[in-house]
Amino acid sequence: MTKDESMKVVADALVPMTRDEYFAESEDREVVTPENLGGLLEYPALFHAMQRDRELRPALSEALTTGRALADFLSLEPEKFLEIYAVVDGPTNPKTGKPYGTDTKAYAEWRATQEKTPVSPEQFNMFGKMAVAYNKHAAIKALASHECVRNVVLKAEIGGVPCMCLVDRMYVADGSVVAVDVKTTSDLVAFPRSVDSLHYRAQQALVMLVMEAVGLKDADARIAAIEKGPMPRCGVFRLGNLRGPGEGKQELVEFLGRYGESLKTGEYRTLFEEERTI
Repeated sequence: MTKDESMKVVADALVPMTRDEYFAESEDREVVTPENLGGLLEYPALFHAMQRDRELRPALSEALTTGRALADFLSLEPEKFLEIYAVVDGPTNPKTGKPYGTDTKAYAEWRATQEKTPVSPEQFNMFGKMAVAYNKHAAIKALASHECVRNVVLKAEIGGVPCMCLVDRMYVADGSVVAVDVKTTSDLVAFPRSVDSLHYRAQQALVMLVMEAVGLKDADARIAAIEKGPMPRCGVFRLGNLRGPGEGKQELVEFLGRYGESLKTGEYRTLFEEERTI
């Protein structure tokens, strides 16, 4: 496909939705997304129960919150970012004279009163360094000649199941469409070992399946993992074992097909129904 043809497909398939609306819908679990896919893969019956019982849903982790803030930092104009986020330290602990940790009750109570999502000055400065690391990576530089579309939300039905994905950055050129998913990590060296335990391979398979379903047949996907810390560095990864028979995409289509049958019958699996040898 030419660049113009691919851009038309993206424009026609684009779902008009803000990031907040996307994440709210993802957390409702009525639609399968890369963000909630891990829960479905691990326990379909619980995943379905969470649709109606919010108390069963896990709290958002600090790592996830930071990752979303970084993705916004990379994709939004500075003025727009500061409309959503406030660069401010949390409440001060009178015993230490330092801000409370983000995992404390005092911080949680304070945060609940804030109109904007708080980002500490330390995080904000780190985001700037992480953005530099991302943009300096050779693989990202190689995409500089592509048209870049940010925060692309696409929907499609896979295996009879409604699915949706938010692509942080989609790079489009003649004969090439590359979706880049930005993630944060505390250890870039260890990151490749966490790809399967955190279901990143399945997430990439889902993104590729949705892109193909809306007409982007030649689309590919990458993960840009940016390391947090005093000297951030970025690694760009193309995940293998996605395209072959019995591998990532086909395996996920089959799994979603079984979940689609559950949606019809009302019988949801635990995945431990059969005896196992370990």
